[in-house]
Amino acid sequence: MSYLLDPVWFYALLGTYEDEPIVWDKWQVSHLRDYSRVRFREKSPQIGFSWMCAAEAVWESIMFEDVASGFISVDQREAQNKILYARKLYDGLPKFVQEWVPIVRDSMEALDFGSTARPSQLVSLPATAGMRGRNMSVYLDECDFYKDGGISAYRAAIGRISRGGGRVTGGSTCMGVDTLLDQQMQGVNTVSTVKVSIARFPYTVVENPEQMEAIMLAKETLDPEDFAEEYECVRAGSSAAPFAPEMVRAATHDNDYGVEVDVDSDRIRRLVLPDPRMPLVCGYDVGKGTGKHPSVASIHGRFPEGWMQMITHSPMKRNGDALTLPEQEAWLVEMMSRCPQMILIPDAQGVGAQIAQALVKRFGTKRVLPMIAGSKPKGLKPQDKAEMITDMKRAMEAGEFWLMQDKEQFQQFVRTRKQSGNYVQAGATRRSHFDRFWACAYAQWGIAASRSLESAYSRRGLVVIDMGGQGAA
Repeated sequence: MSYLLDPVWFYALLGTYEDEPIVWDKWQVSHLRDYSRVRFREKSPQIGFSWMCAAEAVWESIMFEDVASGFISVDQREAQNKILYARKLYDGLPKFVQEWVPIVRDSMEALDFGSTARPSQLVSLPATAGMRGRNMSVYLDECDFYKDGGISAYRAAIGRISRGGGRVTGGSTCMGVDTLLDQQMQGVNTVSTVKVSIARFPYTVVENPEQMEAIMLAKETLDPEDFAEEYECVRAGSSAAPFAPEMVRAATHDNDYGVEVDVDSDRIRRLVLPDPRMPLVCGYDVGKGTGKHPSVASIHGRFPEGWMQMITHSPMKRNGDALTLPEQEAWLVEMMSRCPQMILIPDAQGVGAQIAQALVKRFGTKRVLPMIAGSKPKGLKPQDKAEMITDMKRAMEAGEFWLMQDKEQFQQFVRTRKQSGNYVQAGATRRSHFDRFWACAYAQWGIAASRSLESAYSRRGLVVIDMGGQGAA
């Protein structure tokens, strides 16, 4: 029985994951046997840190009654992944364990284990949502990418463990300086007097050859400075870059607009608008429609504070494959039909040309503005990529254009640099695509273009009376 009270032995003896036995790396054993109340880890991606934390939370929910663990992630998509990890870990346990501690509630946001009267619970929330409910252990997943670098989330987490048990675990790949994690790693603890355990897990801790092979592919793709920060935990402090981490955080909002995305389908289930007539602009970066490289839609709404990104979404099939080009066209037709006030800016070059032409024919040139880099549409701003990037940067700094919290998008902005007067995106290949960045850039261009398409009367608050061609009465 004592073996079961150690998560390392528990899974080594009883667990499988996707029908494979669970084998721990040395660094994972070290982390799982660190029972400090507060733990902070700088870590490389692709080493299994988030999965390991999910395993710890599932083990605790099975072994102890009436405990709770909460995963706080950058966005809803990342939050739901933690529940998926947990569900697969539970499914890999023997039947007698599942009968001993059954799942009594199973959803995309939460799992309840044990009895309905006093269940142990694992919940997952995006960083835009507040931590609610009883005391719990809190995992701050990829906290460097939160709007304020994780500081407010940590304060809330400390409140959740202040009475009774529970721990706070913060782990993230590095992004910029002076974040919560950066401060904790340097011993600057401004939130609580609790002793903090710190550790650094660069990619070199990996023992699995397949994981290491995937990381080496990333090394071939990324700029050396980006690889050092992301995989070697070397903070870059690139405040002079066009899209420095501090600048991107300042242009990031933490509003939740009621957007729901079903991760098992290609449909946006719900998009709640404060006003059903709210102007919407969507930048759409077209993927090839094959393999795992999807397209990206970036939808922005006009609020009093400026244009807010409301959703960034990659429509995909249930098996994880990208939509084919005809399927993408059907998806866009459905979205445009449901949102008659939406202006769409699709990438109309290469594989996107046919989609753009079909949509223009269906919805007209005032609702669909094809994006052909280097062109000069009549009556509209030139579609010059460097000029588009500069305009988007200016709009973000002026508080006119806001991004939602999204880790992948954050990285693509920060990795857009300027060399010898030109913008460069090192590693912009099939394996490292800047699709979220460009979907935003298309949307921002569309926002400026939509002003040119507006009636001068509508901007002055005047009403146009249609006289039916009969002249004044």
